[in-house]
Amino acid sequence: MMTNEKLRPYIFGFLAFCVLSSKHIIIYNEEILVALTFFAFVYFVYRYFGQTIQESLDERSQGIQQELESFSVLKKTALEELLQEHKKVGSLSGALQSLAAFTASQVQNACVTGNKTLQSVIAQDMSKKLSTLAQASGPLQMEWQSRMAQSQVARVLLKLQKSKQGSSWNRALLRQALTRLQNS
Repeated sequence: MMTNEKLRPYIFGFLAFCVLSSKHIIIYNEEILVALTFFAFVYFVYRYFGQTIQESLDERSQGIQQELESFSVLKKTALEELLQEHKKVGSLSGALQSLAAFTASQVQNACVTGNKTLQSVIAQDMSKKLSTLAQASGPLQMEWQSRMAQSQVARVLLKLQKSKQGSSWNRALLRQALTRLQNS
């Protein structure tokens, strides 16, 4: 309900408007009518929808505030995770350096061990081959010696036969030489 105290500013405004228009202080042209319409619109919107608009803007402000807080929380957690990953990457370089040193030492040890193993395998193979050759050379050496002996005997006999045509030889000396050649 309206009281006199509430109506007093409206009555005063209406009377002032009437006096100003009757004295031709306010002239009714397009600009004045547009300005009056605009102020009347703003006043009525404020008067009847002011509380609703304020609540709507407050809700939107709270929504934006919550979104901003959630965004800042997400950003903070993302930065913390990024910092942890950066620390991991920082420690990873040290771990990789120690792994590289370990790998290099292991490869060097493996090379030394491999060289020793290769040398021992080669030495074993060589000793096997030498023993095989030694075993195989025994019969071959005997065969060779017997063939050489036969060849020597044949040569001596051939020389004797060639030289027999013109001279005489001591028979005992020849038999002794032939027996020695056959025995060796």
